[in-house]
Formats: sequence, structure tokens, C-alpha cells
Amino acid sequence: AAGRGAQDNPDSLVNQEVLLPGHLWSMMVREQLGGWVKAVGAAVRRELGKPSPPSVSDEKMLTAALRRAGDAADPGKALAYFVATGNLRSESGLDLQQTAGFTIVAERLNYYRFLAHFRSIHRGAFFAQLRTTTVRKLLPDQWGFLCPVHTPDGAPCGLLSHLAEPCRVAVEQAARGAMRAYLLPHLAAAGVALLPTAAGLPHNAYLPVLLDGEVLGFAHHDAAPAAASLLRRLKVLGASSPDLAAPLPP
Repeated sequence: AAGRGAQDNPDSLVNQEVLLPGHLWSMMVREQLGGWVKAVGAAVRRELGKPSPPSVSDEKMLTAALRRAGDAADPGKALAYFVATGNLRSESGLDLQQTAGFTIVAERLNYYRFLAHFRSIHRGAFFAQLRTTTVRKLLPDQWGFLCPVHTPDGAPCGLLSHLAEPCRVAVEQAARGAMRAYLLPHLAAAGVALLPTAAGLPHNAYLPVLLDGEVLGFAHHDAAPAAASLLRRLKVLGASSPDLAAPLPP
């Protein structure tokens, strides 16, 4: 409100998440199984609502209810249709902005082209219809994560990108306690004043050092670049978690 900070850019890579195939598949399986369970319950209630209802434990009644529910809501058919066509049939929409274009055919023109399919990331079919170029811009925070040149010509240019060679999608998080215990002595060696001894330092001359939102200590403005360089060096050498980021404000 005071104009001292810029608004978050929704097109920036730091404000986005990657929807992996397993994420989408698990959401679809959950919804389809939920619909099948509801269909089974409706079929059982229909059988029990007859003038001469069978027993709840009647095997024939349960078999007929399962068969009727499978005809009304078959999870396997819905999933097979999704894989074959890429079209999403969902009652809730799964909180997605598109209902088509989720699957592509992996071309085998050559091995590099075939393998590139499995490292491609698409911004979404919704953005392909926007009459703006902001979603296609190459922003500085994409360097090292998305390849700046591996994007096709034509309509998907800037929307269909590929992961950079050293980049991987993080699906597991390192143990926070072990990471904290590992970083504390390295931060102290880099000149970071750790808590609780650093609680009384003047904040106008020190920058806070945080790990997942927890303040570990404070680094003087002159020592902050060395501390950030140390953390980045540990990451490159493989001594720390590859998911560790060491941003340093200007």
C-alpha cells in the first residue's frame, strides 16, 4: 500500500507449482472411487427400500448392487477415457483451469525428441487463449530451472518449456531437524550470530537467517554475502539438501 514493495507476479516461476502426472492421476482416482462408492450406497438403499427388502448381508443383493454401481459409475472406464483422449470428466473440476489437453502422444522422431516429452512443462491451455505476451516472457528467476531456448515455435512458444539439465522436481523434503543441525555450525563459521545470543543485536545492521520460516540467527550486512555463498557452495557440492535455496536480498 505504501509503494515500497512490488506486487507478486503470478507469471513468475517462484509463485507457481508443477502439477505432476501422479498428482493429477491420484486426484482423478480419488474422485472416481468416491463416485463409485456413492453409486454402491445408492444401489444398496434402493434394494433395501423394496416392499420385501433382503438382508443387509445378503450376498446376492450385494453382488447385484456392485454390478449396478459399476454400470452407473465405472472408475476404470473414466480413467481409460482420460488417458486416451486427454479430456477431463469431473464433477468438481479438480480445481483446474482446463478440461482438455492433458495428454500428448510421445513422438519417436529420435531419442532426444522422445525423452524431451518427459521433461516438458506446459503453462496450461487456458493461457494459450490469452491475448497478452506477459505469460510468455522469459523472467530472470527461470534461469537454472527452465531452459531458455528449448521451446517450440508458433502458438505454444513460451508456454511449452522444458526443465533445465540439472533441474529436478522435488517431491520429497529433507528432514528438517537433521538439516538444521547440519547448517548451524556452518552458519556460525560463516559469521552468522546464532540464537539465542543474537537476540539483542540491532536489526537495522543485521539480516535474519531463516530456515523454513524459523529464525536461526542474524548475519551482518558485510557477512551476509559470504554466508549465502557458503550455503550455495554446500548445495552444489552435494553436502546439503538439493532443495535448499539461499536467496540474498539486495
